[in-house]
Amino acid sequence: MKKLLVHSFLILTSSSMISTQVLANYSNINENNIVNQTTSSNKKFNRTKSVENMMQWFNYIADKRNPFIKSDLEKYFTPNFIMRMNGNIKVTGYDELYNHFQGFRDSELLIQVSLPFEQVVIPKNPKKLVTKYTLNAYKKGELDQIIWDLAIWTFSNDNRIEYMDEVAFVQVIKPEIKIPVTQIIQSEE
Repeated sequence: MKKLLVHSFLILTSSSMISTQVLANYSNINENNIVNQTTSSNKKFNRTKSVENMMQWFNYIADKRNPFIKSDLEKYFTPNFIMRMNGNIKVTGYDELYNHFQGFRDSELLIQVSLPFEQVVIPKNPKKLVTKYTLNAYKKGELDQIIWDLAIWTFSNDNRIEYMDEVAFVQVIKPEIKIPVTQIIQSEE
């Protein structure tokens, strides 16, 4: 049991170090490097708000009592959207993205994104955004998992998300294992 906990701690520590390093390497975080959130069409476009709005929508549809249809995806994602997770292509296009989201709705977990984001980096490239955030997964109303996520978003010319490259780590929350005193006494003999 102790080895598992130490291993989990090391993975979480490594994940946090990777997240910090990716954020630091992706953009020097200072006032000179934060730019106005505009696109090549020169219309005002707030990348952060766009992804936050999508995440609020995700929180809404994650609850299976709320309606969700495939055409809902068109508001936030391009038809050729690609999601890469931990180095592997997980989703391509509306059909797979719809099935991905529907899978959350069909599971026994209710997944909710914690907003606002923990950290946001706005690179000079007007088509990119980097976010660090967590998702909480509830089972029967109790926190079951925390998903630690770092994502690099790429936007299309029409300001929809066309690519998401994320690093995710799932931390499983387990209740303490309680051993009755009688069992401890018996095992010492």
